Amino acid sequence: MPNYFSYLPNIKVGIPEQNSSLKNYIEIKNIFRRVKFVTESIRNLTFFEKYSIPGDDKPYHVSYNIYGTPDYEWIILLVNDITNIYTEWPISQREFEYMIRDKYGTQGELQTRYWETNEIKNIQGDIIVPKGMIVSENFTKTLANGNILSGNELVHRITHYEHEMSLNESKRDIYLPYPDTMFTIINELTTLLQYDSSIDTRNVDNNSKNSGDDDYYNFRYFSAIK
Repeated sequence: MPNYFSYLPNIKVGIPEQNSSLKNYIEIKNIFRRVKFVTESIRNLTFFEKYSIPGDDKPYHVSYNIYGTPDYEWIILLVNDITNIYTEWPISQREFEYMIRDKYGTQGELQTRYWETNEIKNIQGDIIVPKGMIVSENFTKTLANGNILSGNELVHRITHYEHEMSLNESKRDIYLPYPDTMFTIINELTTLLQYDSSIDTRNVDNNSKNSGDDDYYNFRYFSAIK
């Protein structure tokens, strides 16, 4: 992520003396300066494509495979609003096995988590029971002809292991910008993150407003996090 931080603006923070007056300043990165992708822009498949994370790939692997460099891993995370890679990115099978045993024990992982419906259609092909509804083990369905569906014909059990695996797999589906849009995205990001050049240590009023704030929503991909 070092490339991401290089785009953040510097700010000068006053160091108080013994009398609490600000006399010296140090320059640091403003890590609170953030933007996020506009949901509507991600849905535009002209600029973004759906992607399924393969195997044990991490963000830098995906970046290298798609863009030829690992340096765009932070853009991948930003596009998909991932702020915690440990909980929002799929883990490897080895990590998964450690997690599941630590969470449920060696036997607990095979215990029933819930019961889920199978998809049932009538003779016309219409769905009368959708797949994936969470129900009780004794759930039944009465058909138009009076027959009653129940048991394994209608429901199946989901273990803790299967539930956690499903959650982990669901994290594989992400969106990626097309390579030819990357320059535009980075250019826009740079513009949004920077402060107006007139903001410096000569104006330390905490109530002062950055003159660029009104321009946040004029960009194609981003909106501000305030």
